[in-house]
Amino acid sequence: MSHDARWFMAVAKHFGMDAANRLNQSVCREIGRVEMKRYMKTLALSPAENLEEYLTLMKAALSLYGSGLAEYEIRALDDESYEVLMKDVLPTKIL
Repeated sequence: MSHDARWFMAVAKHFGMDAANRLNQSVCREIGRVEMKRYMKTLALSPAENLEEYLTLMKAALSLYGSGLAEYEIRALDDESYEVLMKDVLPTKIL
């Protein structure tokens, strides 16, 4: 985490905040893909076959990876789409 923050600030100083944000989003997407594959492999989970299964998997993963970071609600809009509503970002506790 310490390295990530320093890397982000170095990129922002050198290339600007827009570039740092774009690169950070790209890296986060890739890390998310890798971590979800690891999560599913560890728990011997099959890929979701429909939106309901996908949302169940997503909620379980968020409870592990995002626990204590924010309050959110995930709901299906129809058979092919969903929305995530951020309710509140929780304060970070320093240990």
